[in-house]
Amino acid sequence: MFDAASHHRAQADAWGSEVTITVGGTDHPVTGVFRDPYGSIAIGGVAVEQPDPTLRVTEADWLAIGAAVNDKVTVEGTVYTIVVLRAMQQGMMELTLRAFA
Repeated sequence: MFDAASHHRAQADAWGSEVTITVGGTDHPVTGVFRDPYGSIAIGGVAVEQPDPTLRVTEADWLAIGAAVNDKVTVEGTVYTIVVLRAMQQGMMELTLRAFA
């Protein structure tokens, strides 16, 4: 039988990096796959915002931490706020992030 949790843990370990999710002032190091695909680009002289960065973590890690929207994620020294949570298929969570100001 296919063990999705082990499969996703192996993927996160292979392609991810360590990030810190802060919940209630407590830091939780986890391994996740961070993606910051775009930013602001100009189209015809008009600035257009592109998709926000995302972080994918295993659902098991997510449940153990108990984080929620507005908690903080630190990736390579940059602090982000969690703005959207989305359960993905087969035991992964995708967090949409915004740079914390």
